[in-house]
Amino acid sequence: MLFAKSAEASVSPSYPKYFFPSKMIDYLSSGTPTITCRLKGIPDEYYDYCYVTDSDDESGLKNKIVEVCEKDEADLLSLGNRAKKFINSQKIPGEQCARLFNMLENT
Repeated sequence: MLFAKSAEASVSPSYPKYFFPSKMIDYLSSGTPTITCRLKGIPDEYYDYCYVTDSDDESGLKNKIVEVCEKDEADLLSLGNRAKKFINSQKIPGEQCARLFNMLENT
């Protein structure tokens, strides 16, 4: 995670169809802007905190990386901080367990 914190951006390329990459949570919680392809295994709410390309080929990813690198540093920091707050407030283990217990109680 130390490496992600010192990077200008983290890149999460496409993965197998139903795979939830835990690296996405690591990247977002670091506060580093994250660039990713839209993946079926990741809930849509995560994409509000990333720079997303809808293209999963090399060209689409390259174009998104160039676009993000041209952004103002304040914009990058703002999204990175929002992502970190999202993960640290809503996706920590205790919060996830509480959601699971609530779901089980309501079934």
